[in-house]
Amino acid sequence: MRSLIHALISKSRLSSLVLLLLILSGCSGKLPPADMSRTLYLPISESVDENKFIPYFESFGTERAYNRIGTPVAAGDGAQPEQVFVDPSRPAIFTERRLFSTSRGFYTNLIHRIHFSEIPTSIFPFYLGAGKNIGLFVIVTLNSSAEPLLYTIVHTCGCYLAFIPTSYLWPEAFPASWSLQTQGVYGETLPGLLDLHNPLLTDFRVGLKIRNETHRVMDITIEPEQKLRSNPHVPMQIKPLAALENLQDHASEPVSFFEQSGARKDYVKESGKMWERILMSWWALDWRIGEDKRLGKDAADGLVFYTSIKPWQRVNSDMRNFSRFLNYWGWKL
Repeated sequence: MRSLIHALISKSRLSSLVLLLLILSGCSGKLPPADMSRTLYLPISESVDENKFIPYFESFGTERAYNRIGTPVAAGDGAQPEQVFVDPSRPAIFTERRLFSTSRGFYTNLIHRIHFSEIPTSIFPFYLGAGKNIGLFVIVTLNSSAEPLLYTIVHTCGCYLAFIPTSYLWPEAFPASWSLQTQGVYGETLPGLLDLHNPLLTDFRVGLKIRNETHRVMDITIEPEQKLRSNPHVPMQIKPLAALENLQDHASEPVSFFEQSGARKDYVKESGKMWERILMSWWALDWRIGEDKRLGKDAADGLVFYTSIKPWQRVNSDMRNFSRFLNYWGWKL
C-alpha cells in the first residue's frame, strides 16, 4: 500500500500540486499597503514569569471583523442547539504549559492559541482555506533554564508550519543546511533566526504580523515591551486552553468549541473547508483536510495532528508527540 501511495504522490508531483494551490491562493508574500488599517494586540500584563513569552500580534486589515482576533463563544436560547462562533469584539489568547523530553534533555512547551472568525470566501484572489473559526498556534519551547529555544508556528488545522529558532539554540540542533537569514514558508518570507542576545534587548516581547484575510504569519519581530505598551493597542485576555472545552460557564451542560462525538469528534465546530476538500482531500487521503482541531496531549488523546501533507508521514509529523515531531522535521533538541 505504501509503495502505491508513493507512486501516486511522488515528491515532484506533490510539490507541483502544493505550488499550484498556493499560486491559486494568492500567496504572493507582498507586504500590505502602508495605509492599511492594523491593530496591535498585547496580552494583559500580569506578574507571571511565563506570560512574558506570550507573543503580541499585529493584525492587518482590521476594519474588517474577520481580521480581528476574537474569543470563541456559544449562543443559544436553550430550545435550539448552540451556535459556536468567534466574537471579534473580545480578543483572547488561550495558553497551556506542557512538558516533554528527548534523549538530550527536558523541555517546556508554552502553547498559545488564537482564533479569527473566518477566512472569507474569495475567487480573485482565491483563498484555498476559506472557512470559519480559523486558528493559529504559537508554541514556545524553553530549555531547563527557561530560555526560549524555538518558536513553532502552525495553523490549528496543522497547515503552514514554520519554525523560528533563537540564538539560545545550539548550532548542532539545527536541521542540515538551515539558513540563519530568511526562510520561505509557503509564499511568506520569515526570519531564519531570532537574535535574543542583542544587548539592546533587556525587556522585550516577540510578536507576529498577521496578513489580512488569510491570517498567515508574514513576519516575526522583537520589540521593547515599554515601546509596545506606549503605542495604541488592544488588550488580549489570557485564558487557559481548557476554557475552549466550555464556552458557557452558566450553561447546565458544557458547550465545547470542539465536536464531542461522531465523525468530527475533536474538530472545531463549523470549521469545514470546502475548497480544500474538493481540491486536496482525494490525493492527501484525508476527507477533513484543513479543518481546525483540538491539540491532544499525547497519542491517546484526540486526533492525529499531522503537519506533513504526505499520508505516510502522519504519525511522524504528529505534534502530539513533540519529540518525534521535531525529529521528523530535522530538529535535534
